[in-house]
Amino acid sequence: MNLQEFRNNPPTFEQLVRVAPNQQIISFISALDKVQIRRSALKNKTVENNSTFEQILQNADKSLELEFNELTTLLNVCIERINVLENDNKYLTDTIRKLVQVKENNSEREEKLEDKIDSEL
Repeated sequence: MNLQEFRNNPPTFEQLVRVAPNQQIISFISALDKVQIRRSALKNKTVENNSTFEQILQNADKSLELEFNELTTLLNVCIERINVLENDNKYLTDTIRKLVQVKENNSEREEKLEDKIDSEL
């Protein structure tokens, strides 16, 4: 994902909430808002030297692009970690189910053995 794709299709609130504890993601969103506000303010001003205005916008975009790329990498790492945790959670849930089943089976066997012992006595 590049900056233009992000602008055209930003992540949903739910997607961001999954990694919201990461302060850098929150900082990035704040920085994005600040750049957009600065950019709007610059567009509203009358600028005598149009090339300077364009250069300011290009520099702001380059700076934002670099920060965006770093944070995209960080976001991907967070998503990978979430996936690993979800897989671990599934594994642990399956293991617990199997243990419960084994316990139930053992309880049934124990009851059958008790019944057999009682019947033989």
